[in-house]
This record gives sequence, structure tokens and C-alpha cells, in this order.
Amino acid sequence: MRAARATAAGIVLALGGLVWACGERAGPVEPPPFAPSLEGPAFVHVSGEALKVLKRKVPLAETVEETQRIGADGGTIELAGAGIALTVPAGALKGADDGEVEVTVRAPAGSDVVFEFGPHGTVFRKPVKLEIDLSDTEAAGNRSALARLIAVYYEAVAAAGYRGSETVRVEVSGHRLKVYLKHFSGYLIAMG
Repeated sequence: MRAARATAAGIVLALGGLVWACGERAGPVEPPPFAPSLEGPAFVHVSGEALKVLKRKVPLAETVEETQRIGADGGTIELAGAGIALTVPAGALKGADDGEVEVTVRAPAGSDVVFEFGPHGTVFRKPVKLEIDLSDTEAAGNRSALARLIAVYYEAVAAAGYRGSETVRVEVSGHRLKVYLKHFSGYLIAMG
């Protein structure tokens, strides 16, 4: 009798498990892709170190972008809305000897002091100068913050922050920052 009850109980449990396993329920859901807010990631990770990304006091409401053709004589592209100017010296662009190269400067919407330059991967014969007005950033008037600023070449953005691979020394004078770039990619300003 006990054996029959145990067998019946086992069958009921097995059938209950089968009904439960075949029933409809929500399965694992893929997390949504990362979409940076106007605030953006707070840190850039370079060689295992987390550096604070410099923020604008007032975020850019929309992406600011300018494209110009620059030849062997060089040229300057200004993004007044983002407070930057990129100066390409004469003879710096490979491929401009025989004509012009289409150069793009982009400041993505948001509060991060971050810029993208193209054509991506362009390597220069001479350094290209990027000047940034810091007066509308959290570093403005803060000597300690100004002394710790560095430029970072970044490769990717994730919820945890930007992934940087190379730091570049900067020069700060008053509310102006200068950095000399060897190649085009994405760069941001961080506090080391």
C-alpha cells in the first residue's frame, strides 16, 4: 500500500513538474543596448585606472558637427557651439599633397567633454592642435582640477564608462586647453 501511494505521489509530482515546465512564463530577457543619457558615463578606464570624465556645466542639447576640405596648406575648423578649434598645420595630412582631405570634427550631445574626428585612423606627419575653451566646464576656475586634466583616446563606450587606450598630455593656460594629436579618433578630457 505504501509503495502504491509513493508511486502515485511520484507520478503526481512528475506531472505537476511537466505542466510547470511547459507553461508560458517570461524567460531571460536580453538587456537593452546602452544609450548614453545627456549625462554620459562618469569615468574613462585606462590601463585599469578609472579617471573622471570632464563635464560641461550646460550639456550640448544636440550634436555639433562641421566638415571641411583641408589641403596641403592646412586649415582650421571651429565648433563655436562646443568651444573647440582644430588646427591642421601645413603638410600634416597625408593624401592632401595632391588635393584635399575631407575632415570632420564632431562634439556629441551631452555633458561629456568628448570629441570625434575623421577620417578615423588618419595619422599625421605633424601634430594637429586641438584647443578647447574650458570656461563652461566643471574645471573652470579650479586650479587643482585644471592641473590634473589629460586627453584620452577612447575606443568604446559602455554603461560602466568609456574604454580608453592612450593618454595625451595637455597644456592649460587660463581657460584654454591645448592638446596635440598624432591621429584622428575619439578623444575626451578627463581628470587624472
